[in-house]
Amino acid sequence: MSHQHPVLVVAVGMALAFGCARVGVSADSADAVERAKAVVKSHEGFVESANLDGVLSNAGDDIVVLAPTAPLAVGKAAVHSMYATMFQAGNMRFEHQYQGAVVIGELVVLHGVAKGTLTPAQGQAAVFANSFILTLRKGADGKYRFWRVAFGPAGS
Repeated sequence: MSHQHPVLVVAVGMALAFGCARVGVSADSADAVERAKAVVKSHEGFVESANLDGVLSNAGDDIVVLAPTAPLAVGKAAVHSMYATMFQAGNMRFEHQYQGAVVIGELVVLHGVAKGTLTPAQGQAAVFANSFILTLRKGADGKYRFWRVAFGPAGS
């Protein structure tokens, strides 16, 4: 593991703790946040339509997803397996509600609450709310992709 990863974790944590108010955000940073949010919006549509190829198109090759009800997913193959299993289990529809954003170099960190419904293949739909932190990284092609994703049940 590189020595940069602990520094990045601390930097992201400090930025979220102290820098989420978008006071004095440059036009470039505001554009980066909007571009990252557009990727998240497309992800919502891909999940709702169970479009596995679409979900993977928004994921970086070295994506890591931490979800409360699944093993840690490291890399696109693991994310493929996680979403394939989820799509077989039922349908999910949700929308991200943002509480903050920060740009750190080529990274955009978004956090908030995602609310929606989960409709199992058999059974009744259930409403859910998950707190999330999404880190998207800008690729060489200029597109933002999911890099680090963590979510879990939102508190009351």
